[in-house]
Amino acid sequence: MKAKLLLLLLCQTSLSWAQNNNQAFDWAYNTKAGINTVKQIKYDPQGNLFVLGSASTKGKWGTTDIPCNPSSGRFPGTGEYLGKISQSGTQTFIKSFNNPAAALTCDLMDIDAQGNIFILGTAKATTNAVANFGNGVTLTANGYFLLKLNASGEAQWAKTFNMGLTNWSAFTTASGFKILPSGEMFLSLFCPNTPYKYWLLKTNAAGEEIWHRESITSASSYKCASSGEWVDDAGNSLIVKYTTDKKVTLGSDSIIAPATQGAYLYIFAINTAGKTIWQNSFSNANIVDYAVNPKSSEVTMIFAQTGNNIKPFDSLVYTGLPFPSFFKGLVKTTITGNRINYKSFSVKDSFRIGDPEIIIGLPNGSTAMYSGLINAADAFIKGQYITLDNSKDQDLFIEINSNLEAKYLIALQKGSYSYSLNMASFQNKIAVSGDLSLPKDTLTTINKTILAAGSNEPSFATDFPTFANYRADVYLTQWDRSLQAGSTNTIKENNLDVSANLFPNPFTDILNLESTKNIQEVCVINLAGKTVWKNKFNAKQISLDLETLEPGIYILCFKSEIGSVSKKIIKY
Repeated sequence: MKAKLLLLLLCQTSLSWAQNNNQAFDWAYNTKAGINTVKQIKYDPQGNLFVLGSASTKGKWGTTDIPCNPSSGRFPGTGEYLGKISQSGTQTFIKSFNNPAAALTCDLMDIDAQGNIFILGTAKATTNAVANFGNGVTLTANGYFLLKLNASGEAQWAKTFNMGLTNWSAFTTASGFKILPSGEMFLSLFCPNTPYKYWLLKTNAAGEEIWHRESITSASSYKCASSGEWVDDAGNSLIVKYTTDKKVTLGSDSIIAPATQGAYLYIFAINTAGKTIWQNSFSNANIVDYAVNPKSSEVTMIFAQTGNNIKPFDSLVYTGLPFPSFFKGLVKTTITGNRINYKSFSVKDSFRIGDPEIIIGLPNGSTAMYSGLINAADAFIKGQYITLDNSKDQDLFIEINSNLEAKYLIALQKGSYSYSLNMASFQNKIAVSGDLSLPKDTLTTINKTILAAGSNEPSFATDFPTFANYRADVYLTQWDRSLQAGSTNTIKENNLDVSANLFPNPFTDILNLESTKNIQEVCVINLAGKTVWKNKFNAKQISLDLETLEPGIYILCFKSEIGSVSKKIIKY
């Protein structure tokens, strides 16, 4: 199966609008809290979506009030939580992480093959206050903590990593956390107090250290892929640093910056034994975000540079950008730094391509990426204009194949683009979270569901007027890639006047199809996106002999004389 990527504003193909393709969406919610953040979303092996977030006073998860610390004067209280959404869209509140005395902050999350949930965060117990996670699991130390929960949210154990430091007066968010299929874990940690120590840490499944690589660096950390896709299944990791430092170190390895430029990009690739397999530095360049394919170890990155650099970023040709000698686009490399492919963004001045830009992994070991934002009236893609709503900014998603060619686009109509975005995938399902701005996004419609931005309680604006229009409500939605318009093997349902009847469904060998319009073509697609059956017709009633198909779930797509329809079918 060809690798897939999710990308905003990429050239080289014709795109199909799909914001009205409601069949592709499974559900949509917003948390309706006045100040809210989703920190990370992850699917478990059964396809349940877990959400690690924080909410303010009077916020809810489903019908459950999110426990918050007490409010203080004009400031609402906040509370960190773990929630779950099933494939059918049922919301379940899992756990609260409120420990005010221990000053807990949950940063990142991952889920192992058994469905256990791991939370990486920081604890600042300056008065030896005890952080109590329930089920007899506690901790008192300062520094980073790693917490294991079972699938029901019950605490199993908690570990701390203070990196040999005692000064934890300031904290920063952990930059990376990844669990391998073996259960081994990789952590990227940084303490923003002198001497500014960084650790790349590997542990076993019990959270016990196997090795760590240390760097004494400037007041900034190494960066990992924002989606968590920075380590492959074999344990090869890639970390990057964008800084004005002219020299950086990691363990016994060091890199000196080229020439005398003002800003530098440093890259380290480390194997599972903690040994460097590729390192280099680049001038006037930056990796906005990246992902390491867990199966092939290929690295796909959103890369930008002014001028030229050494391999693998030499000879990158910009296309249509407003500044000469400036490249921004996709670059695909091996994990040891050999370039495989690249594509430049081709855009007009009216575009805004910026953070956050998130890369995720799609099924079957393929690489995937979501990227960017738009704040423009027009989209210019390969010489073709696509008109957007002039009055609204949007969150946009495009999938592209292994050749970096765009396949489809999702546009979530909002009053503004999201500053805080997350993404996850499970089989053909893709979930995203973004923020809703107040009052711009007062009404946002996803999947015919009207999301009213704002606090669940009208009294929030009265009690906390400073935050009445705060950009902080959050939406979450899930769609099915196999039903998405514009995908290589998928037909868009673009005419509601076309109705069809399939029977029996589920079926064994013969499936009957009736339509109000003449059926011209029928194809059957499996959940991997491959067309497994196809035929042409010219009738309103047909019988399909699908005896050769293996039992399972498929998507049946048919074209009529005025439109197209996609339906899910099940063969016994």
